[in-house]
Amino acid sequence: LKHLQQSIQTLSTIDDGSLGGDNNQRSLDEFTWLPKEHLCVLVYLATVAHSLHAGYIDKAQKYTERAMLQIEKLKVLENHPLLHTFQIALLEHIVMARLITGDKLRAIEEIHEACSLCFEHHRLFTLHGAQLHTLLGLYSMSMNCLNAAESQFNTALCLCQSMELWAFISLNLAILYIRTNRQVELLSLLERIS
Repeated sequence: LKHLQQSIQTLSTIDDGSLGGDNNQRSLDEFTWLPKEHLCVLVYLATVAHSLHAGYIDKAQKYTERAMLQIEKLKVLENHPLLHTFQIALLEHIVMARLITGDKLRAIEEIHEACSLCFEHHRLFTLHGAQLHTLLGLYSMSMNCLNAAESQFNTALCLCQSMELWAFISLNLAILYIRTNRQVELLSLLERIS
C-alpha cells in the first residue's frame, strides 16, 4: 500500500509537458486509466479500507477527511459520477469506523449524507442500497433498537447482490438473534447459510 501511495504521488506530480516525445506520453496514457486526481482519491479510499480492516481507526478517519476534501475540490471543477462512487464508498467505511469508536451522532449524520447522495444520484442507490440498509442495521444495533436492526438487515439481504456482503449481513443478523435469544430464527438462518 505504501508503494502504491508513493507511485501515485510521483505520477500525480509528473508534468505532462516534461515527458518529451509521443512514445512517453502514450505510455503514460496507457498506464493512467483514471485522471491523476481521481487516482489520488482511489489511493485514499484503498488506504481507508486497509486501515479500517487493520484496526487503525484514527488513520482511516484522517484519510477519509483528506479524500472528502479532494472530492469536494474536484466536484467544483467536474461533477464526474466516479467521484460520487468514491464518496459513497468512503462514507460506508467511515460510518463503520464511527460505530466502532462509539461516535453514533457522526455515524448517523454520515449515513444521512450517504442516503442524500443516493437519492440525488439514483444509480448509486441501485449499487449501494444493500450497504446503506446494512449501515442502518448496524447503527440500530448500536442503539439497541433490535427490531429496527432486524428490519434493516432483512431489507439489505433482499437487495444484496454480493456474497461477501450477504455473509456479513447474515452474521450480524445471527448476532441479533443470539442477543434476543431467538433460537428458531437463528437455526433457520444457519440453514440458509449452509
